[in-house]
Amino acid sequence: MVLLQRKTMRKYVKLIILVVIIVITFGFVINAYFYNLAEQESTNLILREQVRTKKIQQEYAKAIEEVFRLENKIRADTSKKYKKVSSEYFNAIIPAVKAIDLCKCPTDFQQKHVHYIQALENAIRLINKYENRKLIVAFSLLSGIVSGQESTFEKEHRQAMERLDNTSTDIKIISLKYGVQSGLD
Repeated sequence: MVLLQRKTMRKYVKLIILVVIIVITFGFVINAYFYNLAEQESTNLILREQVRTKKIQQEYAKAIEEVFRLENKIRADTSKKYKKVSSEYFNAIIPAVKAIDLCKCPTDFQQKHVHYIQALENAIRLINKYENRKLIVAFSLLSGIVSGQESTFEKEHRQAMERLDNTSTDIKIISLKYGVQSGLD
């Protein structure tokens, strides 16, 4: 009887071990299945996000191109009426450029565009300040040459042009970020 109990006990132990092995194996299979499922979902999510990002980039590029198109049209139309570097020219283009809707453009472009308009406004202030004072400008330039130092006019002009160039460059760099090659004419 003891021998029979031992044999039965061995069978039960073997059966329990077999059940444990099956459960562990099943656990590994289930774990691998869910891991692959999660990895697939993660890959699909990344692909969907890439498609969404590309679509947004394309929309931003179209919006930036439209801003450049409108600005170039404003400049072309205005240059038919006024000399290109005159207070009348800038007084005509600045309000028109400010009126361009930038809401579809990316935020970084909008911010740099505002800086660009501020630089244009600064340039028009300088033009207005010195436009009817040609004798003062000539005297200022002459005194700068004689003294070997930069005149007030030269300094203001240089700073205004640097700011305008810098903001224009910033806009072009941001435009390239969104795949827009062309800019302001």
